[in-house]
Amino acid sequence: MMSNNNFSANSRIDSIDVFRAVTMFFMIFVNDLWTLTNVPSWLRHVKMNVDGLGFADAIFPIFLFIVGLSIPLAINRSIENKSSTVNIIKNIGIRTIALVVMGLFMVNYKYLNIDLLAIDKHLWKIIMAIGIFLVWMHYRSITGLSQKQVKLLQFTGIALLAALAISYQGGPTDNPHWMKIHWWGILGVIGWAYLVSALLYLVIGQRIALLVATVALLHFFNVQEFGAFIQGTPALGEGRPAIDLIVSASRYALVMSGVLATVIYLRLSKNGQEQWFLYILLALGAISLIYGFLLKPYWGGISKIRTTPSFTGICAGIGFIGLAVFYLVVDKFQCKKWADPIATAGTSTLTCYLLPYILYPVIALLALKLPEYLTTGYVGIVKSLLFAYLVIYLTGLLGKINIKLKV
Repeated sequence: MMSNNNFSANSRIDSIDVFRAVTMFFMIFVNDLWTLTNVPSWLRHVKMNVDGLGFADAIFPIFLFIVGLSIPLAINRSIENKSSTVNIIKNIGIRTIALVVMGLFMVNYKYLNIDLLAIDKHLWKIIMAIGIFLVWMHYRSITGLSQKQVKLLQFTGIALLAALAISYQGGPTDNPHWMKIHWWGILGVIGWAYLVSALLYLVIGQRIALLVATVALLHFFNVQEFGAFIQGTPALGEGRPAIDLIVSASRYALVMSGVLATVIYLRLSKNGQEQWFLYILLALGAISLIYGFLLKPYWGGISKIRTTPSFTGICAGIGFIGLAVFYLVVDKFQCKKWADPIATAGTSTLTCYLLPYILYPVIALLALKLPEYLTTGYVGIVKSLLFAYLVIYLTGLLGKINIKLKV
């Protein structure tokens, strides 16, 4: 069905692509849960002030961990291709800007004031997605397009996004506001975490001791965000965190944990000691889980929304142990054919993530609605699983005609 996207038999770490594909599948799945009713609470996001971790809460931090897994491989490939440090930093910056811009548009869509909007909000969303595709399409894979045509398409995308931004009005009707940073959005958070982690890897390289120290320091920064090491001001109450890293240090800690895992593999592989990788992953996973559960009584317990230290430690542990499982199954046992149907999610991940931003509004504009029994309970869960697969399948079809995003 999608044989051109099957995981390579000679890929150095096939488990990373499979891990990413499975995580992306479940990200689409949990993002579709809003269409369902009467589903088990453990599947959904836990509310801000509740101490707990739902299945949906664990997906994004695991994805951040996987972002970190890919950073050393991508940068090493650029170095092997003789790219200069300046060019590598430039490319990191371009990717970051792209992700942050996409994230801000997606966040601000949720705050649109439909009474002040000149067009239907669903159409606004479709135009946003088309604009993103036109600007960040992987044009190199499309044959027959001249440089002039590519620039024209990209300019059209920029013009669409600019028009949406200029005409944007959000918030209450009596006091509307322009686009602003409510939060950075999923893609924006990934962008900032990628930027910091990629630059840290460029500086630290494969010095494992320094990487471990960096991960530990980022966990410390996450703890201090909750005022643990800051003396409160009596007149003002709690003291402010000493260090603000744009997004929570939790995000950087998770990405750098992934960087650490890949670097350990590369070092072991180079020294002919690859057999130790699985045990090290399990040990790091156990340490992270113990750390996370030890901190559970403090600073709000486990909370994704507040990115508490307990949440960070537990999710890092899930990341290490998850990678260990996929490494054992995919790389050691060479059992990977089962993942071929969702392989596109591991190779065209950004396209998979954006496609629902077209599908949902199209469904709404066409006034298509499933019978209630198909969106309720366990039947609804099956529906959302099928929807996740449909998104991946459509992404594969688009890939066959070279329509995919690349930043």
